[in-house]
Parts: sequence; C-alpha cells; structure tokens
Amino acid sequence: MAFDMYLANKKIFIDVHEEALFHKINEDERFPKLNWIWEHFYNGPEIIPEISNDIVHELILLKNICEEEKIIFVIEKLLPFFSNAYRLKMVIKTRSD
Repeated sequence: MAFDMYLANKKIFIDVHEEALFHKINEDERFPKLNWIWEHFYNGPEIIPEISNDIVHELILLKNICEEEKIIFVIEKLLPFFSNAYRLKMVIKTRSD
C-alpha cells in the first residue's frame, strides 16, 4: 500500500517495500514524528510545516545511524520533500491506498 504525499504540484510516495523505514524506528523514542506518521499512515494525516521540520531532523538522525542501503535510499528521497514543506511553510496532504 503506497502512502502518497502532496506539496502544491509535487507528489512523492512511500511504496510498500519502503515501509521498512517505519519498522526500523518502530516505537523508538528518538523518532516521535516518524512514528506518528506510521500510526496515522492509513488516516491521511496533514503534515504541518513544523512537523515537517521535525521529520527532517529525525530522518537525518536515522540516516546517520542506519546501515541499510534500502532505508538510506528512502531517507534521501524524503529529505528534500519535507525540507521544502518546512521552508515554504506549506502543509503536506497525504493519502494512502
């Protein structure tokens, strides 16, 4: 099941095989916002700019401690998207299949 995210006219998604990112951080207190996304994955949460900023910092931390290339690939895909949302002060709309 894909998790689609929309920022103005840009779209990015977390595909089924990329959900391993959430399994890696499941219930780890260092990643409260990423865990929040996982908890609300199927409810189509809106992600406000402040949360996007927190997610950027959590993704950077995860990238620094993770050794799995498939997860690092997902992190590198997501970082610019969340960074732009914060920088532009825009809400990310989401939808899951």
